[in-house]
Amino acid sequence: MIRAWAAVVVVLALALPGCAPVPDDIGSTTQATGTLRIDGGPFPLLDAGASQLDSLHLRVLAYGPENARQISEQAEASYSRIMVDTNLFSFHPSELYQIVVYASADEYRAKTRMPFWSGGVTVRNSIYTFQGPGLQQTVAHEMTHVIFHEFMGDAIVQNNDYRWINEGLAVYEQQKAAVAGGFQGDIFGSVRPLVRAQPLTMDVIVHFVPGGPQEDTINQQEQDKIRQQVTIWYAQSEGMIRHMLERGGTLGFSTLLTTIRDGGTTDQALAQAYGGTFNGLNGFYQSWQQHQ
Repeated sequence: MIRAWAAVVVVLALALPGCAPVPDDIGSTTQATGTLRIDGGPFPLLDAGASQLDSLHLRVLAYGPENARQISEQAEASYSRIMVDTNLFSFHPSELYQIVVYASADEYRAKTRMPFWSGGVTVRNSIYTFQGPGLQQTVAHEMTHVIFHEFMGDAIVQNNDYRWINEGLAVYEQQKAAVAGGFQGDIFGSVRPLVRAQPLTMDVIVHFVPGGPQEDTINQQEQDKIRQQVTIWYAQSEGMIRHMLERGGTLGFSTLLTTIRDGGTTDQALAQAYGGTFNGLNGFYQSWQQHQ
């Protein structure tokens, strides 16, 4: 099965991610008259009238040339922020990252068959999402996953022990994209008090699997419960990564990622990256608690 990262639409009305599988029976696309081919992708094509724009790191497929240009500029800005925050300046993508933007949530869900809570999904080096007010944030979030996946490799991405790092960084970059887009405040402002009052344990942070049912058949109360649980997990993961980056520094963060990629445990990576700042995973957790 191809694994993919998909965004959850949470109570904040902003796109946040969870992990969802791409349906097994969706095959590669084939050429169709009047459509723009998405080479190697698992989902149906954009309809007639779509535009393609290549930039330094990205290939944007969207409806309308001006729309594609705006998406490309915002996405390149997010890419630059991610490189600065992770200190991965020596890293270069093997190919252009592809961003496919459907016209609406209805087109996105009809063509990707993602669940009701999904606002975006990545498959390898491609991002699939849809036009809307949260687009800039979703692209920043999903691009973080794409970069993390290519730099870290399949084995690390599929290891749940590091999901909170991947997702926490993605939401950290999403917050920055929100601010760049004019959003004032904290996208998790409504749940920060809950996190401070009753923080999830480190064991829960590491082993929690965000997401929900694929079907749209569950009632509103159940949907709201899923969104609340997921939002709290994302809020705390983001806060922990923010603490790591802002207190420990970006140079240390690149060392952390490299150590994990090369086979080190999280404890070993924290020791290698941050020395006396954080004393292993438990020490890091205690430091975050003291400063949140």
